[in-house]
Amino acid sequence: MEKLGINVYQLLAQGVNFLILMFVLKKFLLKPMLALLEKRKVSIADQTKAEEDLAKRIKDYEHKDQQVLKQAKLKADEIIKQAQAQAWKEAAEILNQARQNSKKILTQADKDAKSESEKSKANIQALIIKQAVVLDNRTLSELLSKADQKKITEIQIARLIKGK
Repeated sequence: MEKLGINVYQLLAQGVNFLILMFVLKKFLLKPMLALLEKRKVSIADQTKAEEDLAKRIKDYEHKDQQVLKQAKLKADEIIKQAQAQAWKEAAEILNQARQNSKKILTQADKDAKSESEKSKANIQALIIKQAVVLDNRTLSELLSKADQKKITEIQIARLIKGK
C-alpha cells in the first residue's frame, strides 16, 4: 500500500482518531443534543395540546355564551310580556276608575243642577209672589181699604206658599 502512497500507520491513527472523535461527540454532544431535541419535541407537543384544549374551552365558552344570551333573550321577552300585561291591566283599572269618577261627577253635577233648579224655582216663586203682591197692592189700593188689602194679601201669600 505504500506504493499507492497510503501510509497504513497513518491510516490506522486517523481511524482511531475518528473513532475517538465519534465516541467523544456521541457522549458529549449527541446525547445532550438528542435530549434537547426530545425536550423540545415534548414542549411542542404540550403546547399543541394546550392550544387544542384552549380552543376547545373557547368553543365551550362561546357555546355557553350563546346559550346564556338565548336564555337572557327569552327571559327579556317574558319580562316584556309580563310588563305589557301589567300595563294593560293598569290601563284597564285606570280607565275603570276614570269611568267611575266621571259617573260620580255626572251624578254630582246632576244633583247640583237639580239643586240650582230648585233654588231658581224658589227665587222665581219669590219674585212672582213679590210681583203678585205689588200687583195686588196696586189693584186693591184702588178698590179696597188698607186693612182689607192687608188681609187679602196675607191670604194670597199663604195660598202661594202652600202651593209650593
